[in-house]
Amino acid sequence: MKKWILLTWSVLILFTSCEKGEYKSVIPENARMVMSVDLAALASDADLANSAAVNMLKKTIGLVATGSAKRKVNAFIENPSNLGFDLRESAYLFQTPNECYGLALKVGDKGDVDDLFKFLSKQGLCSKPTERDGRMWGALLGDIQFAYDSGTFLLLLPTKGEGKKMVKQMMAQYFSLDKEKQFLESEQFEKIEAEKGAIRLFSKANALPTAAESFIQNMLPKTVRTGDVEMRSSFQFENGKMTMSAKLFSDNPTVQKLMDEADKKMHTVHGKYVNGAEGSFLWSTVGCNGEWLLSVLKQNEMMKKYLLMVERAVDIEKMLKAVDGDVTFLLRSKEPVFDGKFSLMAMAEVQREDFLADVSDWQTAMRDYHIAMQKVGTNQYRISADDYELNWGVVNGNLYFASDNSFDTKLMEQASNAAVPSYLKEMEGTKMFTYIDLTHLSLSDFDLAGIAVKNPLNRLEGLVMKSNKIGEFEFQLVGKDKSQPLLRSLLAK
Repeated sequence: MKKWILLTWSVLILFTSCEKGEYKSVIPENARMVMSVDLAALASDADLANSAAVNMLKKTIGLVATGSAKRKVNAFIENPSNLGFDLRESAYLFQTPNECYGLALKVGDKGDVDDLFKFLSKQGLCSKPTERDGRMWGALLGDIQFAYDSGTFLLLLPTKGEGKKMVKQMMAQYFSLDKEKQFLESEQFEKIEAEKGAIRLFSKANALPTAAESFIQNMLPKTVRTGDVEMRSSFQFENGKMTMSAKLFSDNPTVQKLMDEADKKMHTVHGKYVNGAEGSFLWSTVGCNGEWLLSVLKQNEMMKKYLLMVERAVDIEKMLKAVDGDVTFLLRSKEPVFDGKFSLMAMAEVQREDFLADVSDWQTAMRDYHIAMQKVGTNQYRISADDYELNWGVVNGNLYFASDNSFDTKLMEQASNAAVPSYLKEMEGTKMFTYIDLTHLSLSDFDLAGIAVKNPLNRLEGLVMKSNKIGEFEFQLVGKDKSQPLLRSLLAK
């Protein structure tokens, strides 16, 4: 516990240090991911030196460190420039071709860096650095290798059991890369450096965390894999919100053409079903035709299995292929505070209703599976089985599905502009728009090492995701306090 707290302290101190050899040259040109982080800007936006995070860290240091070690740590906290890193320039996180993770920092004062690692070695956090080939070499927590000279600090974290010898050989190669082998000289480096934001990223799409890769895969045409595309993105922290903008692209003309063709199957959303937005935990809409919708649903394994199950009795493909226009999904909490119990609704504009002629055949087929489909209104039905009910129907050219028997068809009526919630104003011109209302959440505060911590997620208002084109999207994390940068609000005491 002591080791991890002290190591966490070291990382936090980097964010508060702001002090200007080309340290970027150690990043290989074939890196799977490169992230540029303006630590000085983040520290300023978060007011990290006066934040709850640093306040909590000071308290935890008091629990695990004593005597000279405690005084040394507190001295670094009060004057982080003594760490020796020059962080007026960005830090660079990257992933190597064999999926090790790297960190490159600018060294400002090698003597101070020497003192830092001598101190960490005394605390048992790293080996005592040794000199070789004009650089100092060592290991943090056993497996994390690092090396530095008067201009560059490089750290590599192995992820697939690479031995220390192999990692050190990689680091030696990165310190002596030919110019054409450096990411610094690539077109992508120039493009991410031109992006606005404290954090800028280039990545192979399949190098992203699993959840992010899965999200991207669902946005791509069925025949395009995440290994075929790359992404550039940036993060901007402003008063009351954080915005992440991203663009997917491919150097393969065939793949890029497939993405462009898929985009033509999407439409600008009409905002047809905004009546259901107010009071929903999640409101998501996309403008598309049925073919695009089916291809997206079939890429999700759970939805694919569900569609196959339904198709035994219902021609769901015929039904969904009639869709052309807005498709909207709602999640509504059954309680004022979201507790995991919700009503699910889906609504879509349809251009034809020929599938309604097959309903009597579907009713007959369902009996073989001990499922009943009862007519409850004009072109409205309720499907009942032992463990679930599903309501569906067509009303004035609108197809709907609902898990709740009390579904109100007024949710499908066109709303006046005055009735549109303010956060939906940004929907105009988009092809895909999602809003998650985080005010429905009420998360407990928690205890960390005996210190009470207020849950920062309770300071959030909502999450917006919008896209104007396949492969281009923007996320906005919106805070309740619009008067200060979002990071500062989240980390406030």
